[in-house]
Amino acid sequence: MAIDRSRGKDPGGLSPNAMLGLGLAGCAALVVVAAVLSSRFGKAPPPPPVVIEPAVDPSASVGPHLSTTYYHGTIENDAKAYKLPVPTLESLQQPLPYFEELSAPKKMKAARDQLDTAHLHLATRAKKEWSVTDSAQRMRVEQVMLTITNKSEHPIAYRVETHVDDAGRCRSKGVLVQNAIALLPGESVERSECLYFKGSSLEIRAIEVLELPGLGYFYTSRLQPNQVLLDDRTSAGHEPPLKMKTCQIVPWREIRSASEAPNGVRWADVMDFYARHNCDEYSFFSTYRRWTQPASLPARPQEQAPTPPSAHPLEPGTKSR
Repeated sequence: MAIDRSRGKDPGGLSPNAMLGLGLAGCAALVVVAAVLSSRFGKAPPPPPVVIEPAVDPSASVGPHLSTTYYHGTIENDAKAYKLPVPTLESLQQPLPYFEELSAPKKMKAARDQLDTAHLHLATRAKKEWSVTDSAQRMRVEQVMLTITNKSEHPIAYRVETHVDDAGRCRSKGVLVQNAIALLPGESVERSECLYFKGSSLEIRAIEVLELPGLGYFYTSRLQPNQVLLDDRTSAGHEPPLKMKTCQIVPWREIRSASEAPNGVRWADVMDFYARHNCDEYSFFSTYRRWTQPASLPARPQEQAPTPPSAHPLEPGTKSR
């Protein structure tokens, strides 16, 4: 009997076992390809290495220029520039002696008179100086002059507030070069108050003095008087010593606005800040008040609270240390 050897084959001539082998081989090849593709395109990048930050001055977290290290570097550089001994940080953190030296308004004769306080000697006189008329003509006319002398042994910032009977007469008065903000021991300035006329007088309404560190004299002298609550009429002609440039960035709008608020900023607060801070690096902020106890430098808004109203003014002739 003849055997049919074609049984069990597919029409193409392959046996079932052969077909099974081919199928398994194909699956294995697909697995290999998938693994290669996954390793080349699907693998996630390794995590970045862990960086351990070095320890830093905690105060530097508020910004490099507000760190104590940066502040002290500024002090050192400025002291060398002004040929002064480098002050210690502790000395600059102390309250500055402040004085209100007039108990009541005082009238002075415009032609010739004198007034002395603990720190200042004031003297008036009538003197011909150049003035500018409404038609822009220059001419020499008699004017009321006020000389202010620092008779103390300390550099000071000073404010001498005066009043004249008719401010309209003062528009064409002369302007003299002066340091309208700070005085060294023994230093004097002369300023024009108004045009002189017979019977005129000058009323002194307030005298404030803040004793300054050596650097503070130069720091405050660079300020522009009309930006730090001083009267244009009497402070015109301000010029810092040593041909220093005046401060270019002072928040004068904020200062003026804060001064108009109840228990607001006063002249002494602004002077106290800039007696300790170079205006090229630091700006006054509206919550700053004159220090009555030691505090950290540089001053920072989040660390400075307004001084209670009862602690702000002083009795005339008294001081705060």
